[in-house]
Amino acid sequence: DAKVVGIHFEYAPGRPAGDNSAFDVAVEYARNGKRGLVGVECKYTDTFSPTEYRRDTYVDLHRNGSSTFKESYETLTSSRYNQLFRNQLVGEGLRQGRVFDEVHVRLLCAPDDKDARQTGENFRAMISASDVASFAVITYEEFIAKAQQQDLSWSDREWTMLLWARYCGMYLSEPAFEEA
Repeated sequence: DAKVVGIHFEYAPGRPAGDNSAFDVAVEYARNGKRGLVGVECKYTDTFSPTEYRRDTYVDLHRNGSSTFKESYETLTSSRYNQLFRNQLVGEGLRQGRVFDEVHVRLLCAPDDKDARQTGENFRAMISASDVASFAVITYEEFIAKAQQQDLSWSDREWTMLLWARYCGMYLSEPAFEEA
């Protein structure tokens, strides 16, 4: 129900968290006269950064985003959640700064990456879902399946198949990997 306005990579206009945090991918959209953004953190084989970053800008965004954050600043900046929290702060900063009316953050991860999925689900429970802000976990399989349900051109459908082969069809290359 939205019109895609732009797709951005390593996106954090104006650096709202006051650091180098950025969405891996961001989809800008327009809906009902409002500007929105879906910011995505992509995990495939790498782990979340274990470094605990803390800044005054984080404290301010956390405090001003009290309707978004259900957990304490200390919990959210712990090494387990810090990277996801910083992504959420980018979104919160863009929303609080009125760059976008609504910002939704997503973690896109491999379906068999149990650690990323569990960390993401735990983090999701710390974020209040609303019309203007939310967080959710999506697996590559779920994303591809949803994309394939759309009315796609053949080239876009091929793109979904290539995504599946690259991110979900690992068994196709396992014999060659074993041989090497």
